[in-house]
Amino acid sequence: MFIQTQETPNPNSLKFLPGVQVLEQGQTIDFPTGQDAYCSPLGKLLFRIEGVKGVFLGPDFITVTKIDDDVEWKILKPEIFATIMDFFSSGLPVLTDAVPNSDTQINEDDSETVQMIKELLDTRIRPTVQEDGGDILFIGYDDGIVKLKLQGSCTSCPSSIVTLKNGVQNMLQFYIPEVLGVEQKYKLVFLGEQSVGKTSIITKFMYDSFDTAYQATVGIDFLSKTMYLTDKTVRLQLWDTAGQERFRSLIPAYIRDSSVAVIVYDVTNQESFHQTTKWISDVRTERGDAVIVFLVGNKVDLSDLRQVSSEQGEEKARELNVAFIETSAKVGLNIKLLFKRITEILVIHEEATNDFTELQEVTLDKNNLYPLEKTCAC
Repeated sequence: MFIQTQETPNPNSLKFLPGVQVLEQGQTIDFPTGQDAYCSPLGKLLFRIEGVKGVFLGPDFITVTKIDDDVEWKILKPEIFATIMDFFSSGLPVLTDAVPNSDTQINEDDSETVQMIKELLDTRIRPTVQEDGGDILFIGYDDGIVKLKLQGSCTSCPSSIVTLKNGVQNMLQFYIPEVLGVEQKYKLVFLGEQSVGKTSIITKFMYDSFDTAYQATVGIDFLSKTMYLTDKTVRLQLWDTAGQERFRSLIPAYIRDSSVAVIVYDVTNQESFHQTTKWISDVRTERGDAVIVFLVGNKVDLSDLRQVSSEQGEEKARELNVAFIETSAKVGLNIKLLFKRITEILVIHEEATNDFTELQEVTLDKNNLYPLEKTCAC
């Protein structure tokens, strides 16, 4: 491919003629910002070049506008040439039916800082994350903290914190001094048979309370809490699912984008323990190995009624390669430890999370935690 260039009346804009059809005859499309190029793979690639401000496509040409006079065409042109050549060699369509990312659409009430954050996410950060098989969503911005959510292959990946801190945070802070840091949201879904104590575990963790009057969860409940771990801030989204059979059809949709699945059984109910195998299988079907799974034996305060021993729970955890802990929502046994352990696995470097011994609480019985083997390919 031989690409020619042609000057325009605007010294900051240059016309590139690739010698092939770009759009249909008479058709043009303007992308003044990277966000506007959501429907053009070619446009998105060009916006990833440092110094590109705008892209305009015509029937047989591509006009690129640079940011200002300080950016030299002799620096930009080689990268633009290479990008155009690689794109047309790939066979990808110039335009697609894609719709804009709703999380980064500019709203009238967005501050200048939020607009800049959304622009950077769409034009610089999101394309890179998508190349690795994932995505990154903008959740919000508050007091200098950008709240994000990683999806796809990046979900629960041990290196996700490195992606956020060394990549996303550094880039945002370079361009936007108001940004003090980034915070990722992780989705935890609680699964298990009816009346095993899923809601009680969440309630104890959130409010340090226990309701002796049983009320079945109807459908799905949702709560959110921020965890503080040394110098890291993590937002946990807790999804409490109903154990009744009539709500089972709703659950797969909530598992699909989860980072952690907490499978709860009642140590005084043998059948609830047997059913955990099916629950874990359902999680693996929806998420494969891209999810952290915790097996939780609840109600250990009812020692006289125990039907499932700690050893049985430990054995199943080893067999299914999941983490294991026993709890009592009623007396608060190991509740904080459970969520602390989940948080550490999510955000601390892999080598720093393999030592479980220092985190063990004094318990009524043996309550061991089994580490997960590395399953992520990132």
